[in-house]
Amino acid sequence: MKLAAAFTACVGLMWAQEAQLAEARLGILEAIRNLPRYTCTQTVDRSRFVDKNGPLRRASCDQILANRRNGIFKPRLTGTDRLRMDVLNSDQGVEVYSWPGAGRMSVERIQDLAGEGDIGTGSFGPFLINIFNSQGVVFVPEGTVEIDGARLFQYRYRVPEKSSHYRVEAAGSMRVVPFDGRFWIDAGSLELRRLTVRTGELTATTGHCEATTSVDFARTRIGTGEFLLPRQSLLETIRRDGAEARNTTRYASCREFTGESVLRFDGMEETPGQDAAAASASAFPAGVRITVALLDDIDTASAAAGDALRARVVKSAARPGKRGPALPAGTVIHGRLLRLEHHLVTDPGFSFALAFESVELGGRTVPFAAIPDRATVVTEYQSAVRMTGNTVHQWSSGRRAATRGGTFVFPTDRANIVIPRGTESQWITIAPPK
Repeated sequence: MKLAAAFTACVGLMWAQEAQLAEARLGILEAIRNLPRYTCTQTVDRSRFVDKNGPLRRASCDQILANRRNGIFKPRLTGTDRLRMDVLNSDQGVEVYSWPGAGRMSVERIQDLAGEGDIGTGSFGPFLINIFNSQGVVFVPEGTVEIDGARLFQYRYRVPEKSSHYRVEAAGSMRVVPFDGRFWIDAGSLELRRLTVRTGELTATTGHCEATTSVDFARTRIGTGEFLLPRQSLLETIRRDGAEARNTTRYASCREFTGESVLRFDGMEETPGQDAAAASASAFPAGVRITVALLDDIDTASAAAGDALRARVVKSAARPGKRGPALPAGTVIHGRLLRLEHHLVTDPGFSFALAFESVELGGRTVPFAAIPDRATVVTEYQSAVRMTGNTVHQWSSGRRAATRGGTFVFPTDRANIVIPRGTESQWITIAPPK
């Protein structure tokens, strides 16, 4: 009799959780419908680890994961970098990215912004769409738990390959993989609080064992309303050599995506009525050597790839074979950080990739591009950063340089450095990219 009563109570609890999930799902679907209306700025801190015991040879993924559970894996941080970009979930359920303040969202591969290193997508909306708005997804209630003092309903789910939109890129090809995980619903408000996504073991061609993403959600105030949006996420990937990467993403500055914003497919900005030929004709000419000084500090404790930067022309610069200055002293040039890395093991120090994008001339903003003047760029800067005894070098072989602009390396053992405003460097103009 007691066993029957306990069984009846268990069945009743599961039925109740299924009813609560049905109600919670309505709120999640409403959040999904609202996603294309909003954009947020996401800051991604990426960290890379290796095993202090050395890389594993011919170890299975089961053994690699067991080493982590048993404390055999001893992580050693080898490097970090930071990215900042705007993200939007399009009407097609695809995440769209651009650099902050670019003016228009650009439909482009996130890898083109993120560069080398593991990067993940889906946390801003596609995971929710795939899990809660697809056929064939299995949900299993798992009772209640308490997390951070809050009572939550816990559920397990599984998305089979035929229902999955989770794609893993490796060796130049994409493969759809099944995934599973758990999610937690607030027992009072029935709102989604946390979601985990796990791929399971990946194929050997990916070079990885598995990837796990966790996303925390919260009500975010935008204008006069509050909306359910991701607050932060964590992506953890484990490689088949035992190395590991962790990406922590934080969302901020969420706002409504206005009708004036436009989705572009080429990643380029243009002014209304300006075609490609006109833009090319008005671009600043190539072959002008200039010296510029930063107008803003670059602080590695807070700066990120994607941040805008400004510089001023130190001396008036003339066009080759032309009379009169092409760039008067004091002219402001606008650019952006493309990469900010901290190397901790091989050649310790920081590397910065930056590119110039436009210049202010005669009240107009003109497309502008330049590369370091290789005749003068390798310069001893004893006071270029707020420390002593260090030099600034041009990008060396062994690390991938930026495809445009220039990259500089600051050797140091310090945890943070500041490149102060006023720091000078020499450049030569090139034709702006089309």
